[in-house]
Amino acid sequence: MDAELQRYDAVIFFESAAVGGMGIEGGNPIRNESLQQAVELDLKLRELWSQHPHFTLVPHNPSFFKKISFALAVLEGIVSELGCKDKKGRRISTRGAIKRPQALSHQKKKRPKS
Repeated sequence: MDAELQRYDAVIFFESAAVGGMGIEGGNPIRNESLQQAVELDLKLRELWSQHPHFTLVPHNPSFFKKISFALAVLEGIVSELGCKDKKGRRISTRGAIKRPQALSHQKKKRPKS
């Protein structure tokens, strides 16, 4: 497992909607497990991948948009943290990158007054 983990700079793990009791049916012919089997598989995979030093969990969310938005912020934070290099090996500036979120907020953000 160590050799497999070392192949990756970071791991972003998308928790299955099944963990939250949400349906996983979507017309995907490859997805043939039951809700309970999906939860069990999710937990086994998370246990394995969470051993990576740069593991981040993207929790299930009823809003797919919120889940993807969270994941994009995580990805931007990882790229900023690990650094990017151009083809010549020079570090690319990541100024303005979003820090890796610690938890998904379910609260509405206040809009600034116009």
